[in-house]
Amino acid sequence: MKRALSVLLMGSLLLLGTTLYTCAGPTVDVLGAGQTGTGVLTGVAWVDADEDQAIDADEPPVAWVLVTLEGAEGFQEAQYTDEMGRYRFTGLDGGYLMEATPPGGYALLDPGPWVVQVQDGQVITVNVRLAQVGTPAPTPTATPTPTATPTATPTPYWDLGEIETVYCQGIYLGNTEDGIARADTYSCVPYWPETGPEQVYLLRSAITQPVTVTLNYNPGRADLDVFLLAAPDPKQCVAYGDRGVSVMWPDTDLYIVVDSYQGMAGAYQMTVECPWGSAWSSGWA
Repeated sequence: MKRALSVLLMGSLLLLGTTLYTCAGPTVDVLGAGQTGTGVLTGVAWVDADEDQAIDADEPPVAWVLVTLEGAEGFQEAQYTDEMGRYRFTGLDGGYLMEATPPGGYALLDPGPWVVQVQDGQVITVNVRLAQVGTPAPTPTATPTPTATPTATPTPYWDLGEIETVYCQGIYLGNTEDGIARADTYSCVPYWPETGPEQVYLLRSAITQPVTVTLNYNPGRADLDVFLLAAPDPKQCVAYGDRGVSVMWPDTDLYIVVDSYQGMAGAYQMTVECPWGSAWSSGWA
């Protein structure tokens, strides 16, 4: 038995084939057909920084946008966009209600939801326009165990005298306003503009173990982020986060950088947790 899908379309953008359609207006009822067809619904989620509805080369895709699709007879599917911001539903035929939920740090430019009609054999594209409204949240996947750096010592990006040694189970007070401004981007998240000053720390680990670094700061005064590096170089970034980040780290040096997003420097409290202790706290030189 078919049922009607109702939705209020508010400036929703639908791309059907090569023709551009802008849908707006009153409530629309679409009858859903069977869900065993050959139609495809696909698209890309991206930051439309200039809000021109075009995917420009300098506008980044957004991963981990949750896209849900509902149809007739209880049909429901959901998937996250991949690292290139892409999603793809197949086997469609009929009318569907589509919604998108962005991860933290992003907001929809077109509020949705959208009614999409996908006929048998059609490929319909619905792109999801986003605005960046703060520091994006770290991806919900577990950070993989990083590979230890090569034996050759890389050229330090920061002078050793500018790097403070920290220890497991330590709590440290700092202020990026007192730091240096050398790194503006990090390889693990190159589209975050970390243009303010940073503070750099070194943790010497005696054994492979989980390491968690947590930041506590006043978001009304500063927007800070934490980066974990395999070497004192922003190109060696292995993990990142807004208020915290965790990795399983081998028995080698780990560099921790607290940086200022878009120049918004300020004070913070940093907690370093690793259950089996630091190398130096175990008596190593």
